[in-house]
Amino acid sequence: MGAMHRPIAWDTRRPIGKVMVVDDEVLVRVSICKVLAESGLEAIQAGDGLEALQQYQAHREDISLVIMDAGMPRMGGAETAQIIRELDPSAKVILTGSAGAPEPGMDALLAKPFTLGSFCEVLQRVLKVERRHESRQPGPKVTSA
Repeated sequence: MGAMHRPIAWDTRRPIGKVMVVDDEVLVRVSICKVLAESGLEAIQAGDGLEALQQYQAHREDISLVIMDAGMPRMGGAETAQIIRELDPSAKVILTGSAGAPEPGMDALLAKPFTLGSFCEVLQRVLKVERRHESRQPGPKVTSA
């Protein structure tokens, strides 16, 4: 994702909730969280699948979406997503990584490297919300473990 971008303004009648961002690459994780925060979405961070499971169990009621890297140490994205789906069959999961079809249990696959436009398109589709371009919402805090 490029450094220069406009924040996403979501046009929704219901709160979107928190987004958990899981990636072992700190720069990727922080970049995604920054875009989310600048767009008015609160992010929770995790550095691998095991940490993601801990965070998901702690914040399960508040998490609307999980964006997770496919290839991580300790526990990969597909395995982690499978466990999250066992905990919560309605969980929404976007897997990031190499191009191809989404793994079973994933709502979408976002091939790396991705653009802000493709990122927004996938978020909009998975969260089923509309995007507004004209307003800027204040960004909430980003938390990490």
